[in-house]
Amino acid sequence: MNAPTDGAWVGIVALLEAIRKRDLTMATTLLSELPSPQDEVQSFALTLANLRIATMSGEVQQGQRYAAELRAHSCMSDAHAQAVAIHRIGAFERVIGNLEQAMSLQLESASVFNSIGWEFEAALCTAEIGAIQMSKGDVAGATYSYLSIVDVMKEHANETQFAALMVNLGVALQRSGNMHAAEQRYKEALLVSPFANKGLERATVLQNMAVISKLDSRFEEAQHRYEEALACVTSAIVPNQKVRILNGLADLALRKSDIQGAREYVLSVTDAELAQTNAIVRTEADALRAQIAARMGGVEEATLILNVARKRARENGLLDERFELLREALVWVSDPAYRLEILEELQEVTEERLKAVTVSVESVMNLRTRYEQEKAHREIERQQEIIRTIIDTQTETMNSIGRELHDSLGQDLTVLSKLAQRLSTDVLNEEDRERVVHTLIEVSERSTLDARRIAHLMAGHGITGEGLPRALEHLRTDVATSNPALSMEVMAIGDVQSISNDVARALYRILQTLVQNVLHHADANTCAVQLFVDDEGIRLTIEDNGKGFDVNTVARGMGMKEMMVRAELVGAAVNVDSIPGHGTFVSISIPTQKN
Repeated sequence: MNAPTDGAWVGIVALLEAIRKRDLTMATTLLSELPSPQDEVQSFALTLANLRIATMSGEVQQGQRYAAELRAHSCMSDAHAQAVAIHRIGAFERVIGNLEQAMSLQLESASVFNSIGWEFEAALCTAEIGAIQMSKGDVAGATYSYLSIVDVMKEHANETQFAALMVNLGVALQRSGNMHAAEQRYKEALLVSPFANKGLERATVLQNMAVISKLDSRFEEAQHRYEEALACVTSAIVPNQKVRILNGLADLALRKSDIQGAREYVLSVTDAELAQTNAIVRTEADALRAQIAARMGGVEEATLILNVARKRARENGLLDERFELLREALVWVSDPAYRLEILEELQEVTEERLKAVTVSVESVMNLRTRYEQEKAHREIERQQEIIRTIIDTQTETMNSIGRELHDSLGQDLTVLSKLAQRLSTDVLNEEDRERVVHTLIEVSERSTLDARRIAHLMAGHGITGEGLPRALEHLRTDVATSNPALSMEVMAIGDVQSISNDVARALYRILQTLVQNVLHHADANTCAVQLFVDDEGIRLTIEDNGKGFDVNTVARGMGMKEMMVRAELVGAAVNVDSIPGHGTFVSISIPTQKN
């Protein structure tokens, strides 16, 4: 469907595009230039945009405000809008650390997207689930989640979104030890904005690649990647990233036994920059400073630095950093008493890490269990909704057949019976006899049409792939007879006979629903139906020139729900494209299953 073209919507579309490209600066500028929303839909779109910007920039209070506004927004009465909002709120909840709440929201949103055939939006939910799993330390689960959506994202995502997925997948692979695969994902991402441009995103990816090179003893390559990452760090970026890169360069120099070079990298970090970094980065920097001082003969200086770093790591609960700090200190600490103190603390930290690992594993298992339980629950709900829709549809069909039999065919048969009795028992003159015979013919023809209409309500069970073109042609003939104002064309191209009977019946039922919608709601005078079968799969389309509708706001009635259910049961994707005043185009696609 084409985007709205009025001024406010043009600005909103540009804003959303900037957000999709992760251009926070441009998004913020566009947001400040937008006029006040003119209606509830614009208000909803702007609130979503504000929440996404707050999520990207880490503004917790602003994010909480916009999440609350979304939850209370009038547009949340629409199921599709609610699913979009829940997905975005879930992403914000992940960023602020509410991982279980984030998981529930993403599963709820994905369930709705899957039910209406929005596979790209469902894939975005899965990407968020992967990020949640990574945050919990479930690297295997995250890797599986990311890999499961690569094909969908490659087909539907823009370059930036796909590159972001490659980076996330790379991080998961790197943490799981698959360095080669991680490096390939990083290389792919570096070709696309924002990772292709100087900035935090590119610097982070290059730093990850430098670590891989360093651990693989490709020191020159690591040096080049660290230096390029450092060149990407601008003054607008907080020093955290810059100091981490310099720490990496200093560690690389130590691995090459270039102690003076390592010292220069460490000393290039100013006290002001170091003061703005977090406890992890400062502890890493102190560990390097202590090593360098000790290897240059300044054991006293190294001891002072080490003690400060030990205290900070202990106060901030940095078990992994504390473990590495103490283990590296054993390389240069020679004083027996101090060495014993380090060993005792290292044993203490080791025990705490083991306990933490146990808790972490339990947390991951609990999250994974909850994920699987909620996923199963959502699937059960979806299947129950399918069953309810089928039962409701069948009930409505039977009621419709009953009304048709009673109101039309039943009454016509009664009239025919009375007329036949009159012919056989009454003495009629020639004029009356002709009138009775004419009425008999008229009512008989009307009864035939009624019988065919009722047959159409029940048709479908006997449809096969071979008989589908004939059934479509019969449908066209019946529409022409009962609705002469609508010109309907039907075309079947390709090996239609190869369509399985189940799929043929489903397609015929779906087309019946769509034709009824055209007849009852479209006010159209032309309608074209095309069925294509080729190597790529099966595609059924129907297009009318009627009054159209807004696909984002018009609720799905029983017919549309039935169509979606039937499509899902045969693995079909449904796309509805309509604009008020410009007709409707619907396509049902079933791709060929490739081995």
